[in-house]
Amino acid sequence: MINKEVIPAFDMLLEELETIIPVLNDQGKNLMDKMKYPEARAVIAKAEAVMAFQDKVRSLKNEWLTLEVPPTKPPIPPKAKKQTKKKVTRVLTTVLEVGKRTKNEDLRLPILQSLAGAGGKMRFQDLIADLEVRLANILTVDDWDPLPSNSKVIRWKNNVGWAKKPLLDAGYLSSIAPRGTWEITPAGRAALDESKKLINEQGQLYLPSEPSNKQQDLLPFEVGKIYHRLDEIHKTYGGNPQAGIAPSSKYPYIFLFNTPSGKEAGYQDGWVDQDTYYYTGQGQKGDMQFVLGNKAILNHQAVGEELHLFKKINNGNYEYLGQFKYQSHEILDGFDFDHQPRKIIRFTLKKL
Repeated sequence: MINKEVIPAFDMLLEELETIIPVLNDQGKNLMDKMKYPEARAVIAKAEAVMAFQDKVRSLKNEWLTLEVPPTKPPIPPKAKKQTKKKVTRVLTTVLEVGKRTKNEDLRLPILQSLAGAGGKMRFQDLIADLEVRLANILTVDDWDPLPSNSKVIRWKNNVGWAKKPLLDAGYLSSIAPRGTWEITPAGRAALDESKKLINEQGQLYLPSEPSNKQQDLLPFEVGKIYHRLDEIHKTYGGNPQAGIAPSSKYPYIFLFNTPSGKEAGYQDGWVDQDTYYYTGQGQKGDMQFVLGNKAILNHQAVGEELHLFKKINNGNYEYLGQFKYQSHEILDGFDFDHQPRKIIRFTLKKL
């Protein structure tokens, strides 16, 4: 076979996998909302396995391209270009060659532009309608083709859904927005502002590779002072007020809370020296896994999020210990809150 037959086969498989992962993510979120944590962990593990398989398919595709297999059939004439219904000002400066679909990463900036232009949040169907106009001169012929796996789904609209995860991982979209609603975060707005500077200086639009740290000045916390967790932290910055690891829903911050109850499960959290702190991960039953809050700590530097640590003083009040960064972790033997043996994750955090 030639590339015109093999490569589309790879693309069909990759597109099918792209439709599966968002479904698993929604299932996992629903189970977490219902506090069905074991079932949620199983779904998350399945999603991670699908993503790993997807990476293998991409590697095989790249390996095939390097083989440079000679053609065995005459090339197929390209499709005739369809006429677009509307013409609007371009928001991107490059368009892929005719016959290729627009890359998912090229959809991320227009998504943020649409959300910001609508006041910050939109229902998915409204976002699609806005993007259809915004991208009228960008989308290619193949972008308008239906998916091979589902003739009712247009390729570019499906790819908008797939572009959501990198924006969530970067902190540009809210992770706690109501289902079906897309909401830009302050970090996303900061990225848009940064992209305007980049287009002025370099003549092209693109998002910065990391979230902006301009929100740092908004933090009023002073090391050593006491703050009420609900009134002075979560009401302003969002995040789960019941969790020990609480990523902000509005800013690129992850709040860590150390409580005495951890000692009941054998946690040995605390200062190692004046700049180093042990912090045990999240999970009350079974072996701890690198999901949810634990994964957030592990990856916080890669996505541009900050760790801010608090220690419980009394009911509802916490002392601010400062900003930290992940340094390392170790897997230790421990037991859960039912005193059953398990593996726990202990992070070593370095104070900034």
